[in-house]
Amino acid sequence: MGRIALLVDGNNLSHEYLGRRKLYPVLNIALDRLEDIGDVTLKWLYLDEADYGMASYASSLGFTEKSIGMPADRKIKDAIKEICHNRMIDTICLGSGDGDFCHDLSQIKRYNKGSIVLGLYGKISWRLCNEADHIITIYEDEIKEFDSTCIEYLDRFFSQQNG
Repeated sequence: MGRIALLVDGNNLSHEYLGRRKLYPVLNIALDRLEDIGDVTLKWLYLDEADYGMASYASSLGFTEKSIGMPADRKIKDAIKEICHNRMIDTICLGSGDGDFCHDLSQIKRYNKGSIVLGLYGKISWRLCNEADHIITIYEDEIKEFDSTCIEYLDRFFSQQNG
């Protein structure tokens, strides 16, 4: 799939099981899964509200956080349009299960780019599945497994950021 742009709708990929750490394992799992497919050269995280802890952690994984101004959905739609014109990107991976992005995914094909939808099990719109070239599903067991092995790391990370 070549060079991949990963656009994460942080509000949509949050998982209630994890409380304040709800998005951390999802970002790690997403990157692990995409490494098998191509080179993730662009990583953008969209949140409706600024979250310093999340932004700092995401930055440590190579993400740029984009949460200032308009709602995340609007910014993601604008980013998809922009990336469609970028010859350095072959595939757009949308980290969201939100059916509101169906039209945007259909536009990607017109620019001869691949599309991947990455979402949580049971929370991916069937309309998105129909538009995407590939679907990557993250299961609750994966999130729980990550959580049990990485709590200590995350606690150290945040104590360093706040200390």
